[in-house]
Amino acid sequence: MYLRLEHRAVVILYILLFPVLCGFNPVWGQQAQERVYAVSQTNGALLGAVSNPGNVVGGNIETNAALSVPVGALGLSSAYIQPRFSTLLSAGTTTYLKLGINSSLLGVGISISVQAYNNGSAVGTQVTLGSLLSLLNGEYLDEMVFTPQDSNGNFVAYDAVRITLNGGILSAGANMDVYYAYYLRDATTSIVCNTPEEVLYGSIGTLLSGVNQVENPLNSIDGDYNTYTHLRSNVGVADKTYIKSLYNTLSREGDSVRVVFQNPDGGLLDASLLASSFTIRTYNDDTDNGALALDENLLSLSLLPGSSDVQVLTYPVEVVFNRIEVAIGEGLLNALGSMYVYEMERVLKAPDVISPEMVDGIVYACFGDEVTLQIDQPVTDSTYNWYTEASGGTPVFSGTSYTPDTTVAGTHYFYVSETRTGCTDESGRAVAQVVVHPSYSHPDISIGNTTN
Repeated sequence: MYLRLEHRAVVILYILLFPVLCGFNPVWGQQAQERVYAVSQTNGALLGAVSNPGNVVGGNIETNAALSVPVGALGLSSAYIQPRFSTLLSAGTTTYLKLGINSSLLGVGISISVQAYNNGSAVGTQVTLGSLLSLLNGEYLDEMVFTPQDSNGNFVAYDAVRITLNGGILSAGANMDVYYAYYLRDATTSIVCNTPEEVLYGSIGTLLSGVNQVENPLNSIDGDYNTYTHLRSNVGVADKTYIKSLYNTLSREGDSVRVVFQNPDGGLLDASLLASSFTIRTYNDDTDNGALALDENLLSLSLLPGSSDVQVLTYPVEVVFNRIEVAIGEGLLNALGSMYVYEMERVLKAPDVISPEMVDGIVYACFGDEVTLQIDQPVTDSTYNWYTEASGGTPVFSGTSYTPDTTVAGTHYFYVSETRTGCTDESGRAVAQVVVHPSYSHPDISIGNTTN
């Protein structure tokens, strides 16, 4: 049995559209994923050195191996480390490498190369990060995203990745740090999807002598509104100091970025000043989605409860992302020279509620009549919990369509959240207002004795 090509196309199109036609919205944005780190390593050097190589094995995100090449080697020196995974990674799998770049990497010709290996042999095309002279005096941590390909652009299978520091043609020495290598797989159990895994940070441009330009970076993702990361930067076109939070999962369109911040120099920033004072960017791996425009019509700006000068900025993002960066400097018109960042967060979009009985956002019902609250474009495999409280409490119903009790007259509020498949964290709760009109019984009519 076979299908003619045009019939097959119709069937495929129907399969793709079936969930939408049936009221469900298939979403490929957020899939719960977990890190799988390298389990072993090999290393070597030519006139160079490798220190603490075992630190690249496993998931300790704060320890590192160090590669170094000496002074005076005239381009003949190199050092490498090669983290290896426990299994062969299928073609198209991405490996993430955390690298520490410092101001020693300034000699002409000094470069970093990355090469995939399979069973001890090089596979695919080597990627070279080029001469690092253009980094000026940058010192930063970054995570390289590496998906090995051959010279024809075809993805290749591999089980290890080699990172090599190549010495320059002049007499300068250099060193760099390698923290880990991991790939992502679908989570084997439900996990918290919207808590960042770690934070990267650094400064590019003119270093402030004797000053730590990023102080306490982990405070920006610790969930504590009483602690903060301190950013400092020279206010210049080429200067930038940043922190960047990393998530294992992608967002969905409409999820928001929330930044809790404070101007150490005093004074509140209004909505019109934000975009010219500091920069917020989102990324999909290493693809820059661009700086948020911070449109005043979409922006939510408030004070942190209990504070007079700690501000909370919330902004919806219409592209998917798994990294958030907050930066000062970059030559902005009103650039801050210093900034406290208490938290960088990703906020799940609350579901939208619709109803056939809804008028101007309010659902009206006669006493005892049935009304239906529905999720607009529900996502396949998501769980929708309905509550009678804005926070806390126990769900009164789970599902995409809820019929509340209308036997009590008055105004009632119902709340619904979404929990995405494979995740344990709920979105915020959307509210639905239901007005139930009272019951009007027929009046009793009494007629006394009458005469014709």
